[in-house]
Amino acid sequence: MRSFRAALLAGFLVLFTHFALAETILPPDPSIIIRGATGDSTSVGLSFTFQADPEGLGFLSFVNASGQDWFRLDIVTTPPFTPGDPCFPIAHSSDVFASSSCSSMGGGQVLLSFFGIVNEGIFPGILSGSHFTIDLGSDPLLAWTPNEQFDATANVPEPATVVLFLTGAGMMAARRRFRKGLHSRV
Repeated sequence: MRSFRAALLAGFLVLFTHFALAETILPPDPSIIIRGATGDSTSVGLSFTFQADPEGLGFLSFVNASGQDWFRLDIVTTPPFTPGDPCFPIAHSSDVFASSSCSSMGGGQVLLSFFGIVNEGIFPGILSGSHFTIDLGSDPLLAWTPNEQFDATANVPEPATVVLFLTGAGMMAARRRFRKGLHSRV
């Protein structure tokens, strides 16, 4: 009798487990995937915009015509819903950059950053003249807002890089001024 009850309980647990899954409670995840590609593409520079189709989906093909290799690509957009953390529902990945991240910018906008390159062709970034695609998905249940605009900028330096550069430039200017002061006293 106990084994029958245990089997019945196990059966109910297996049967009703799907009700506890996140997909049944939360809205589905919109996605953005950046991949290397070939073929006909729209030429873009260091800054460009693109938009989702009327269903909130899209498969867009571009070529890096900026004359520079891209080691970072930042995309600013508004997610389709923001019940709490606006980055939470967004799936993002790439096969040309080693990492990706999402951060809230306030006002309902998010910053999707794709960055990190590895030599030997594993994660090359987007080389000058290279084709790449941005895949916004093909499933209407996982869509962005219809006709949503995305603003993309390549090679935006990280804030720490800017601070380091300015500190070095300031030190060089101070050294020059100090040396100039020593020579004028003699």
